[in-house]
Amino acid sequence: MDAKRKVGSPKEAWQTIRAEYTWYLRPPFKGDFDRTHWWKGTTADALQPIAALYELARRHPRIGQLRSKLLDAGWHGQELRDSPAGAATRRMESKAFEDLGREPNAVHCLCLIGLKSWPTLGWRNQEYWEMSAGILKGIDCRHPVEQCSSVTSSALCDVILQRQRALKLPKGASQFWVGKVEGSNKDAVVPVHPRKLQKSIETVVKHLVEKPISDGEIEAAVAASAVSAHRQGRWLFAVAPDLTHERAAHLLAETYREEQRRYGHSKNRGRWEDWLPVIAAFEEAEDQQRGAKSQIFTAYRRVMDNVQFTPKAWTGLLTSKPY
Repeated sequence: MDAKRKVGSPKEAWQTIRAEYTWYLRPPFKGDFDRTHWWKGTTADALQPIAALYELARRHPRIGQLRSKLLDAGWHGQELRDSPAGAATRRMESKAFEDLGREPNAVHCLCLIGLKSWPTLGWRNQEYWEMSAGILKGIDCRHPVEQCSSVTSSALCDVILQRQRALKLPKGASQFWVGKVEGSNKDAVVPVHPRKLQKSIETVVKHLVEKPISDGEIEAAVAASAVSAHRQGRWLFAVAPDLTHERAAHLLAETYREEQRRYGHSKNRGRWEDWLPVIAAFEEAEDQQRGAKSQIFTAYRRVMDNVQFTPKAWTGLLTSKPY
């Protein structure tokens, strides 16, 4: 060993850091990770923030760490293979969920589809990413219900669902097809068995008329819904139900602003138009014999370090992989 070489020197530390950010440029990922700069020659107006966010997030060091750790898992790299069907799909989903555990939904998604570039994902996996991303780097992909919802209505739905599970309803009554409307990008949700669904609704309505929801039942559900929302980091407001829309909107806006001031919360707006050029500049420089210069790497690292994956919400619906 060279006597002048110091273990743990600043140079070695710098090389270690660079290695964390370039995991996908080296084996065993180099051949599988599609890093095509498909956005070149495309105007910013033609690009989507969700696509730029995907390309940035799938290169994140955290994704590299997990992929390296789980490289031998049966589900790893499945996005590059023909998808299994039936029970095999469910087993693979279950194993992936078990391996990735309490990682955020966005991390689950990127570990399952992130070897592909955005244009090659197909609309189902593009939608899967949008459903999983949450809010990252100022790009808010959350469904409106995830941004603002009624604790009271949520509690009522929970009570009705609990009652429904206790009833003997027709099998398949709650199965739905989800897909795109022909000639549109809008989603359509269609019952698999419309008659069974109608019969199920009639049975539940009759049951609720005969056995109305009690005060204790709804109060317990409201408490559970409120605690669930609190654990997800949401703010809870109580609003009188007899206000005009204008008055309610004014009071809620004022109360919301006051909460933001109290907790020092400010919205992080992402400059997503800059991310893709930074990625391309860094990777092209890395392809050169001596690699990217420090200032190019620093710019890339700065953009990447602001990706903070949202913790998984363990209550409510969990995102599932649409194989």
